[in-house]
Amino acid sequence: MILYKYWSEVKIVKDKMRKRGLELLKNLRNDPKKKVELESKILSQLFETRIWQGTEVIAITMSLPFEFNTKPIIEEAWKTGKKCYVPKVLANNQMTFIQITPDTRYEKGVFGIKEPIGDSISSFSKTALMIVPGLIFNREGYRIGQGGGYYDRYLSNYKGITASLVFPQQLSDDWTPEKFDQPVDYIITTEKVIEV
Repeated sequence: MILYKYWSEVKIVKDKMRKRGLELLKNLRNDPKKKVELESKILSQLFETRIWQGTEVIAITMSLPFEFNTKPIIEEAWKTGKKCYVPKVLANNQMTFIQITPDTRYEKGVFGIKEPIGDSISSFSKTALMIVPGLIFNREGYRIGQGGGYYDRYLSNYKGITASLVFPQQLSDDWTPEKFDQPVDYIITTEKVIEV
């Protein structure tokens, strides 16, 4: 009973943090100049890392307007000869990844996000780099996402490298990860790359 109460409280805190993270991102969207400035600093950090330079495969989301803009990352990947994969949500609450090219066709997915039409990849190599989205992050690599658990389920069997691109406002240690939460390997901020 005590353990149930503890995890119930953890869930309540995470729900509050999730709401706070959404508000932070939406407020940042209202200042496009500041958002682009922060994104540019984080992208500079990302593109200089050995994990970016040492991979030929990038897995990344197609961002919504209030999220970190992933379009420049996809374009840089293509420009440097890397393969790009984006997620597609399946009917069984699972997620898969499909390769995209400049000629890929898309359809609206379950959450209104455009998803590619094509064949999914069965598994990624150990050098693949997955850019994992989120709303709030702690310095140990744990994240609070939108609440569907898609990435945590996928990452439980993923063997490659993971990183998240984090605005300074999104960093917080005021919450406790749950047992099913999957940490990322790197947190990339405007100032530094944190290896966890």
